[in-house]
Amino acid sequence: MTPFELIGYPIAAVITFVVLYYVVRGAILSALREHTRTSTTAVSLVTSKFHKADSDA
Repeated sequence: MTPFELIGYPIAAVITFVVLYYVVRGAILSALREHTRTSTTAVSLVTSKFHKADSDA
């Protein structure tokens, strides 16, 4: 193996791992953020309906 292979491959592997980590992490965080936003919207819609029903009575 040449010195380039000895040094280059591990560095390339580390860079690939770091990039993959951030891409996956970003996707998960984005999905969680989207999920929280939609579930809180649903909760607030339901609660506003209940409050409206209370005020109508």
